[in-house]
Amino acid sequence: MTDCLFVTCEELPGFDPDDELAARALADLGVRVRPAVWTDASVDWGSADLCVLRSTWDYHRRPSEFAAWVDDVSQRTHLVNPPSVVRWNAHKFYLRDLEQRGVPVVPSEWLEHGTAVDLPALLARRNWREAVIKPAHGGSAHNVMHVRRDPAQVREGSAHVRELLETGDAIVQPYLESIATHHERALVFIDNQYSHAVTKAPFMHASQRLGDRASMPPGTSGEVPVPATGDEIAVATAALRASPPGHVYARVDVVRDDGGRPCILEVELIEPTLYLYAEPSAPSRLARAIVERGAA
Repeated sequence: MTDCLFVTCEELPGFDPDDELAARALADLGVRVRPAVWTDASVDWGSADLCVLRSTWDYHRRPSEFAAWVDDVSQRTHLVNPPSVVRWNAHKFYLRDLEQRGVPVVPSEWLEHGTAVDLPALLARRNWREAVIKPAHGGSAHNVMHVRRDPAQVREGSAHVRELLETGDAIVQPYLESIATHHERALVFIDNQYSHAVTKAPFMHASQRLGDRASMPPGTSGEVPVPATGDEIAVATAALRASPPGHVYARVDVVRDDGGRPCILEVELIEPTLYLYAEPSAPSRLARAIVERGAA
């Protein structure tokens, strides 16, 4: 029997509902699946035939440690997704790579560690009435702030930018009005093929630091299965073609700009929720893709 570890985190050491579906599908193929916390020093990662990154939702808080862990484990066993993909995707400046390769992404200002940034001038130059400030090493909505262009909120946003740049890089993006009407779409790909999508209602509020997904009540972000449109699938496919090869699973979050054109908000290649409940065949297809990678 093939032995597979689903890699998790201290805050969620067991399976989440997504993992349960995938683990049952793998069991049907003769694969034994167990959860293992990536920071648990007692785990013998080399004892497993496969390690699949599933809910390492705290990796962005310890990026250097996680990078070292990825390098170590990938020398002992098959890591899914592979280390080259994980390294690239762990820092949000990957979006700049996609932009330079002609993929439409949400307009972004790339702010580098240690630089001084005049946020009011940046917003005025870009003509952004509302903006979202994110750390470049980030997960879910950790340390994300949404600000409007009024003096009090911009002051708070400026302080947040300074705080982020003291320890790392950051990104500023416009808050797109279309998110309130069309909503963000999460498109899931398995083995490079589009599988299914959900729509996610906005849950951000102006000048609010958002908590982690794991601490939010179920259903907070309003995920509902939805058919993706042809242009959404096309732009998500282009983003994955411009990403490093080798991923077994991917989730591409797509929004529409104020002109109605789809663009990339995130490409999630490390530990995305895949909303496997939204497509009955998705768990078995994911399981087959994982097994095939392990046999390669």
